[in-house]
Amino acid sequence: MEVKHQTDIGLPLKELWTMYTQADATPMVKNFCIVYVEMAFDRISLKEKENMAPVLLTDILKLPQQHQEIILRIVTKVIGECHATGISEEAAGKYRSLNGSQASAISRRRMPTWAFHCPEQSCYRKASLEK
Repeated sequence: MEVKHQTDIGLPLKELWTMYTQADATPMVKNFCIVYVEMAFDRISLKEKENMAPVLLTDILKLPQQHQEIILRIVTKVIGECHATGISEEAAGKYRSLNGSQASAISRRRMPTWAFHCPEQSCYRKASLEK
């Protein structure tokens, strides 16, 4: 059975991410996991997406370029789905916890893409991620 087209089948997102981030994970395991992590994000609740997206950004600059792009694509979708009208203080705190160089690199690379994925004017409302 092909899981890709069976969207009612849940995927173990946290377990896939744990496997992906293990120091001894081989490139083949990482490639397998990243594909299914992206697929799993489309099958979880908005709250789970909101909680998990900042986790994916932790140490993103240490990942291969192609995997960084996949993760940023996931996070961009989450921001569009979960934060289109603003960002909760709880979610903002999770993004704030990223170290400065990661947050800076992420915003330089993807901010224009975030604007592109937000069709409503409310998407442009600036959320404060700095304190």
